[in-house]
Amino acid sequence: MLKRCFLWLFILLIMAGCTKETDFKLDDTEPVIVIDARISDLKGPYYVRVTRSTNKLATGIPDHWKPSDDTALAVKGALVILSNDLGVSDTLQPSVYRNPSRLTYFMLNGKLDSMMYEYKNPYLTNDLGYYETTKIKGVAGHTYHLKVVVNNKEYQASAYMPFVPALDSAVLKGPLDYAPIYNSYLPFVYFREPQQEKNYYLLQHNNIGDYPYDNPYGSRVLSVRTPFYVIDDKTLPPYVNGQVVWETESTRNPFGYFQSYIGRDDARQVRLSSLTKEAYDYYRVLTSQFENDGNVYKPIPASPKGNISGNALGLFYATSVSYKLILP
Repeated sequence: MLKRCFLWLFILLIMAGCTKETDFKLDDTEPVIVIDARISDLKGPYYVRVTRSTNKLATGIPDHWKPSDDTALAVKGALVILSNDLGVSDTLQPSVYRNPSRLTYFMLNGKLDSMMYEYKNPYLTNDLGYYETTKIKGVAGHTYHLKVVVNNKEYQASAYMPFVPALDSAVLKGPLDYAPIYNSYLPFVYFREPQQEKNYYLLQHNNIGDYPYDNPYGSRVLSVRTPFYVIDDKTLPPYVNGQVVWETESTRNPFGYFQSYIGRDDARQVRLSSLTKEAYDYYRVLTSQFENDGNVYKPIPASPKGNISGNALGLFYATSVSYKLILP
């Protein structure tokens, strides 16, 4: 099922660069702690990844990404604590391949159906540096705090979870005249945008398999795609009457791109997620690097500013998510 969540962001962060302006010399680069984490108001668990940067860069784009392609150095034995402003504190546990069974969703005879499924994900294990929550829940309007201790050195970050407008609806539109592939569709969303405040958003569409759960990047092939995009509200009207939701995909040619379209009968989940300006700026740099360079395996010359203390790289952010299902 959804076995490739989280990979694009971490591949791009670990293999492609760092969060400060750096003279990147591969032969003598000192390993740096990299922390990537998020919490949302969807169902958990939520994941924190702790790694050390490495001067080993992959070459090319693999046909099928697998855990052994990940050159990041996993940090095991870290103390990872996620807490909120209400006094709830959660000490994360190392992620394992097999997790408790949970509902998986699919279409059956034209209707949305589900079944209990033992959740297995080789891409979110402690062997790759992942830790998962046990009890904390994300709620919009609250602030969350992350503490990571590695070899007696402490790293911290805090993130506020902004509110997000409720999606009124989401539809597939097509066939699109500008699409190079016959019978190609894309999702469009409709919602009221609060004009009295400054807002930042992340838009994406996913497979419906894990739709109620925190699964930030869906089931796309994340080593060759940026499966979301970010926008601010400066160009959005009071009522957004059809905002396209797209993703950019790199071909095997590292300098080529094409849009990933949807079939008319595909079932999709469309998400609108809130961002702070800090998270928005961070993702703008990351997505621009992918779009302009086309190869997530190449070091980036100018990289985003993260929010982790102690000279660590990476980002901790909190997001509220509004979603709609598009069912054929």
